[in-house]
Amino acid sequence: GNHIGNKGAKYIAEGIAENTTITKFYLGFNQIGNIGAKYIAEGIKKNLSITEFYIEGNNLNETWAKYIAEGLKKNRNISLLYLYGKYYVYP
Repeated sequence: GNHIGNKGAKYIAEGIAENTTITKFYLGFNQIGNIGAKYIAEGIKKNLSITEFYIEGNNLNETWAKYIAEGLKKNRNISLLYLYGKYYVYP
């Protein structure tokens, strides 16, 4: 990871919200906390081209999960979510 943190997550989320060509989104091991997770969730709500989302190693906790789940509710095209060595595939 690149240790982008919450501030970097905000910038990436803004870009991902407008980019309709990215299909795989890897943010593993970037020290993104709860605030950054909220930004990322907003980005994935708007980008429906993403089908794979990798977020392992980012201080994941219950709040993180809540924000990302909100994003996934709006973006049903994500078929693969990768967390800490476990794959979660949505039907």
